[in-house]
Amino acid sequence: MEARQESENATSRRDARAREIVLTSLTVGLAVTPKFELQNYARIKSSRRAAAHADRMEAAAISAIAPQLAQRFVAFAVFSGEIVNHWQIVEPTVREALIAVPVSERILLAKGEIDTRNEIAKRIFEAVDQSFRLVALPAMPANNPGGWWALAFEQEYGKPKPGGTLPV
Repeated sequence: MEARQESENATSRRDARAREIVLTSLTVGLAVTPKFELQNYARIKSSRRAAAHADRMEAAAISAIAPQLAQRFVAFAVFSGEIVNHWQIVEPTVREALIAVPVSERILLAKGEIDTRNEIAKRIFEAVDQSFRLVALPAMPANNPGGWWALAFEQEYGKPKPGGTLPV
């Protein structure tokens, strides 16, 4: 009984730590996003030509930013119902969360406002957390071999099945 409870506590600590790391990673992801992409996302118009294509530029910026931020969930197995998936399944949710951010906050983000960056990262994380069940994968070893998360996913949940999970 005690061993089971210790195992559950260790898993919940692992999940909490992984969530904290991903939230920080999302914030960093927004911080390192190229300024022109953030300006396009915020619809900041620097020329008449840009103003004429603001909708397309905004859509292109969201299409560029969403996969980068979705990849920050690589440390999780993502459950949609009873089906386990890799991080790619969260990209549409990240995209929707980015679209839902008001333009006024996007402008502050493009200007480098740290509190706004943290708030947007938190909203993205909460949107994904509400849409899916996130389960942290085992910790990465110190020597950090390439493809570790894919290997950890395979060890925990088996090889991806056609139609059941997305490929790595």
